[in-house]
Amino acid sequence: MNHAERVLTLYWRLLQGEHVHKVNFSTEFQITERSFARDIQAIRYMLAEVHSPARVCFDKMADSYYLSDTRLSYIDGMDVMVLIKLLLGTRALRKDEMTHLVHVVGSFLSAHEKKGVSSVLSDAMEQYEGPVHKKAIVKMQWDLTQCLIKRCRIRIQYQTYKGECLERVVIPVDLAFSECYFYLIAFRVQGKPYAYPAFFRIDRIQSFSILPSVPDDAPYWQFRFSKIAPSLHFMFGGEQTEATLWCSTWAKEAVLDNFPNHQIVEYAKDGVIFTTNVCIEGFLRWLPTQGTEIKILSPNFLQELLKKRLEAMIGMYLQKG
Repeated sequence: MNHAERVLTLYWRLLQGEHVHKVNFSTEFQITERSFARDIQAIRYMLAEVHSPARVCFDKMADSYYLSDTRLSYIDGMDVMVLIKLLLGTRALRKDEMTHLVHVVGSFLSAHEKKGVSSVLSDAMEQYEGPVHKKAIVKMQWDLTQCLIKRCRIRIQYQTYKGECLERVVIPVDLAFSECYFYLIAFRVQGKPYAYPAFFRIDRIQSFSILPSVPDDAPYWQFRFSKIAPSLHFMFGGEQTEATLWCSTWAKEAVLDNFPNHQIVEYAKDGVIFTTNVCIEGFLRWLPTQGTEIKILSPNFLQELLKKRLEAMIGMYLQKG
C-alpha cells in the first residue's frame, strides 16, 4: 500500500469514529511511528485547508488519535436512541422504509456505540410490524411537501375507508402525523367554501396531479395547523367548542396530556376540573375510551351527543344474536 492509500485509510477510520492507536496502526502497515506522525499531520493540514470544524485530537491515556466533530455536535448516542425508539413506536412506515430510516439515524452513532446497541436494534427491527395498508409513505409525503412549498393546488385520487374512489381538488396547507398515519391537511375548493380543512390519509391517496395556483388561494395560506392540533383527537377536525371537564386524580396526568391547551379551574379531592377547546367529533370518539375517569360538565349539548352515542353502543350489545 502506498503513502496516499495509507493516509486515506487512516482518515477513513477516523471518520468512522475510531480511536486509532499509533503503535497498532504503525505495526499493521509496517511503518515507523515517525511516518505515522507525518500521516496525522497531513490529515490535520488538509482539514485546515478546507476550513473543516473537525480536528484530529490525541488521547494521552489511550495513546491514540481520534477525529472530533465527526458527527453533529448536538446529537449523541443518547439522542439517537431516543429518535430510533420514537420512530419504531409510531409504526407508521412499511418495514423497508422504517429499516432505512433507522439505519440513517443510526449512522450518527460512533463505531463503539453501534457495537453496544446493535443487538437491541436488530431485535427491535425483527419484531417490527408496519401498518396494515403496506403502502410506501416516505416518497409520497415528500412530493406533497414540495406542493406545500410551491403553494400548488392539486387534484387527488382518494380511496375512502369504504373503498370508494373519489376525486378532489384541494389546496394543501400542512402535513401531520397521528395514531400510526400521516395526513395531508387541505382545503377543498369544489362546491361551497369550507371553514375547516379536510384530513386525507396519505396512504389512501392513490395519485395526484398539480394544478395552476389561483389568486384567491391566498387566504388559505393563513391557516395554521398548530392552532387546532391541541384540540384534535383521532384527526377528526370540524366544529370546535369549549368544554368544561372533570377527571379523576389518578387519571389527571394522562388526561391533561391529551389537552395541551387546558386551563385548570379547580382542584378537588377526587379529581380536577378544567376547560379546553375540543373538536367535537374526535372528542366524542375519544371520550368513551376513558371510562368513568372523565366527565363532561358543560356544555349540555355535548353531554346529550355523548349520551346518544353511548345508548347506540349499548343497544348493539342488547340486540339478540
